[in-house]
Amino acid sequence: MIRLLFVLLVACLPPAVATAADRLFVRPLKWVIPFPAGGAGDMMARTLAPDLSAAIDVPVLIENQGGAQGAIASATVARAKPDGHTILLGFLGSMAQNPWAYNNIGYDPLTDLEHVTLLSAQPLLIASGPKLGVTTLQEMVALARSRSKAAPISYASTSLNSRLTGVLVSQAIGATMMDVAYKGGGPALNDVLGGHVEMMYVAPATVLGPVRDGKLRGLAVTGPTRLPALPDVPTVAEAGFPALESVSWYSIAAPKGTPAKFQERLAAEFAKILTRPEIKEKLRAAGFEALTSSPTETVRYVRAEHARWGKIVQSSGISKE
Repeated sequence: MIRLLFVLLVACLPPAVATAADRLFVRPLKWVIPFPAGGAGDMMARTLAPDLSAAIDVPVLIENQGGAQGAIASATVARAKPDGHTILLGFLGSMAQNPWAYNNIGYDPLTDLEHVTLLSAQPLLIASGPKLGVTTLQEMVALARSRSKAAPISYASTSLNSRLTGVLVSQAIGATMMDVAYKGGGPALNDVLGGHVEMMYVAPATVLGPVRDGKLRGLAVTGPTRLPALPDVPTVAEAGFPALESVSWYSIAAPKGTPAKFQERLAAEFAKILTRPEIKEKLRAAGFEALTSSPTETVRYVRAEHARWGKIVQSSGISKE
């Protein structure tokens, strides 16, 4: 009789109380971000974190570990305990480009991490400064092909991705172009606007003002669709160069061996969050397009991107640093 009464009492408890022992996440989830606070990737994570916390019913703790093109954060998560309570904000550079461009990065993205879900994609803007004197991508390509190897068009790069996008463009159009590396977007933009460098490959959200003011010319975006923030700027495919299509993407990764039930739950919760209109609009305003994928689809995508950028780097002659 006492046992029956106990069973009946438990059955009457609210679901959250009755199933407390079965909760998947039992302590705060640490989300390692490979950028300093305040950047675009950090902003995206902080936009999603409150809804994720509500969905899994534990705090989500953002931990910024910027530096080394994401290698520091990625190596930290690769070494973490695979108990489902540590995740990484992965991105194109750390997951598909670093292994081909740098020695001893401290992790292998294909063997040391689980790839859980894609989050968003962000194209680059191919933009020219006043010195170049072109108004379309076609004109830029024609000019680049007419230049001698001794006087190539110069472009500013501020990340491995923008540098390799320059390599991709050079290979696709069959013209030599000169990379001028910068440590920050501000100095790079100033030099392009000042005519010291002729063009740049840049995250659109960081140069909306100069483009709208006519100080910087948006020639094309490297994604498959036009940007709502820059509706008059064509895609590279619309401009006649579909081979230049490329997006910088963000994902969720976890330590190798993280149980599938954690991966599947996280992928499902992020998918719910990223389909909410208010979240999609917040991301779109910052230049991101929301993406969703299963763990299986994510692994397939990351491997394909890893192979694609490996071919680009190896055929470019770039030496590992």
